[in-house]
Amino acid sequence: METLSIDNAALNKIGYGLYVLTTRDGDKDNGMICNTVMQVTGNPVKLAVAINKLNFSHELVRATGKMNVACLDTSAPFEVFQRFGFQSGRTADKFEGFAFHRTANGLAVPEAHCNAYFSLEVEESLDLGSHGLFLCRVTEAQSTGDKPSLTYAEYHARVKPKPASAGGGKKGVKYICPICGYVYEGEGKPPDDFVCPLCKHLGSEFVPDAPEEAPAPVEEPPKDGKYICPICGYVYEGEGRPPDDYVCPICKHLGSEFVPMD
Repeated sequence: METLSIDNAALNKIGYGLYVLTTRDGDKDNGMICNTVMQVTGNPVKLAVAINKLNFSHELVRATGKMNVACLDTSAPFEVFQRFGFQSGRTADKFEGFAFHRTANGLAVPEAHCNAYFSLEVEESLDLGSHGLFLCRVTEAQSTGDKPSLTYAEYHARVKPKPASAGGGKKGVKYICPICGYVYEGEGKPPDDFVCPLCKHLGSEFVPDAPEEAPAPVEEPPKDGKYICPICGYVYEGEGRPPDDYVCPICKHLGSEFVPMD
């Protein structure tokens, strides 16, 4: 069968919203930024939610079978993304000092910057490799505001600071995600298990803006060698190394970061 070409730029045209997905770890509330929520049936109402396995929330949803999803609106500032997306719920209390209320399932919902929320009960799950896909029954749903929902495209265009002004690391050295340009807000290099809130790149792969500290280039193997995405394991199907501007169709990792297979 003939393999048709895939224009990876086309994937960026798919519309996404932005959500705060909340869970609970014992007596501690947790939350994350999610961009993959979709209504799949209307009667009964069911939603599908995809969560990267590296997120602590994936572990909690698997354990408890429930979550809340709140739709962010256009009033959401960058600080909301810093709180829920730029730190790990394993170590941080993401709701400390942040107004919220509880739904009937006992989970938190932010009070501000959201226009609706849904309480979800997992009915089925599917292992997608890098992500888990959860098919959920809606047990509660409320509209809480009239502002339009915030889209992923608008977040990048208006809300997300440019790399030059987004913050820095210790002693002026910034650590930057090599995929999306997100600048780590903490001091020094991010922890190895830190997950980029925008493209899910691991903190161990962040690079300093100081040229002398940049990682050494990978040696080129023979032309017929296979190249693999170090994030999701996708294998490049072309000959030799993928072009530097090639984008992994699974996790959006750049071709310049692919590594030769053993």
